[in-house]
Amino acid sequence: MKKQFRSFEKARKFAQSLKLKNIREWDNYCKLDVIPNDIPKAPDQKYKNNGWINWGDFLGTGTVAPKDIQFKPFFQAKQFVHSLGIKSLKEWREYSKSQRPTTIPGNPEKIYKNKGWKGYGDWLGTGTVATFNIKYRSFEKAREYVHSLGITNQRKWVEYAKSGKKPDDIPSAPQKPYKNKGWINYGDWLGTGTIRHRDRKYWSFEKAREYVHSLGIKNSKVWREYTKSGRLPKEIPANPNQVYKNKGWVSNGDWFGTGSVASYLREYWSFEKAREYVHNLKIKSQREWVQFIKSGKLPKEIPANANTVYSKNGWKGYGDWLGTGRLQTQSREYWSFEKAREYVHNLKIKSQREWRIYTKSGKLPKEIPADPHKVWKNKGWKGIGDWLGTGSIRPGDIDYLEFNEAKKIVRELSKKYNIKTNKDWTTAVKKGLIPKNIPKAPWYVYSKKRIKK
Repeated sequence: MKKQFRSFEKARKFAQSLKLKNIREWDNYCKLDVIPNDIPKAPDQKYKNNGWINWGDFLGTGTVAPKDIQFKPFFQAKQFVHSLGIKSLKEWREYSKSQRPTTIPGNPEKIYKNKGWKGYGDWLGTGTVATFNIKYRSFEKAREYVHSLGITNQRKWVEYAKSGKKPDDIPSAPQKPYKNKGWINYGDWLGTGTIRHRDRKYWSFEKAREYVHSLGIKNSKVWREYTKSGRLPKEIPANPNQVYKNKGWVSNGDWFGTGSVASYLREYWSFEKAREYVHNLKIKSQREWVQFIKSGKLPKEIPANANTVYSKNGWKGYGDWLGTGRLQTQSREYWSFEKAREYVHNLKIKSQREWRIYTKSGKLPKEIPADPHKVWKNKGWKGIGDWLGTGSIRPGDIDYLEFNEAKKIVRELSKKYNIKTNKDWTTAVKKGLIPKNIPKAPWYVYSKKRIKK
């Protein structure tokens, strides 16, 4: 049955008796479920075209929706605002929130758009004009004025622009309005002569390098300190590697005159000649090799990173490089898997732990790898039990019985050995009472079978 509501006039009279101040309070009231059944919770929809004006009228507050307000014409409104003596947009916003008449909009830029609006400077009567509406001096006249100020850098210019002393017809950010109208850079604008790096005229590479050689600079760190000291002639770049790229630049050693050359530019001895030299040093380990490099005794014709430089020209590992005979695992020549396994069987090693101890003892023949599972993966390797000859097989390599078959056997064993609990099961496993083709952890092995317990 269609719900019957009160007439608009009666509903409005009821709503005004509640003394609610706004729509939010009305919504909260409706949520209490005490509203009469014949009063709609959404009166603006129910009484649309049947008396509804706005919420201010319905609640009796007198508040009117912005779209229903009749604002004063632009010029009358502006005249009123001028009389207030408001100096800034911040003051206007504070005033709008507290004392503004309803006939004066709080957002005049929207209400009076295309109806006289020119900006808040015009609206408030302060004379301030939006940037895009300002008529600036010509570039030449503005620059001439700025030169007279004696400002020495861009930071000081920004401070001046914010000080309130700058004429309105000179822009704070001159690079924008004067783009393509004379603007070069801030050095030209301020009259300091400072020029951006890419606009500077530097000496030729040869002339600049000759000057730098005379400074006696030894390395990049000293060079950076010198460039920051303010003593570097403006005709010489602080970043010569970029400015003189493809124009003579070789390296920092060439630039400073120290003779140092970047590693990738050096000409080293052949691998065979360098290795022969290193063999004569009688270095015993990679750690000793690193210490030798740091000592400064390594000839410049031999690279400190020999493994990289000779990676495709003979490098086989540090054992070969140092002459100790030690080779990288992938470079060694091992016995066949069968021959190595037979040798290991004769050692009578009982576990993987004993095997690790043996490999570290120094007794393992060099023809047998300490990590056979890597060397012979997919080439005969079946597990540590097979390798040692103990017969032990990793759980993951065992072929277990089908679940139902295993369960049948386990139930028989349970009766035989009185296995009733998890603890009883663990004890039976440790005693060797459970066949190897039945898993010790059946809940894990058979978990993916989706078999009911």
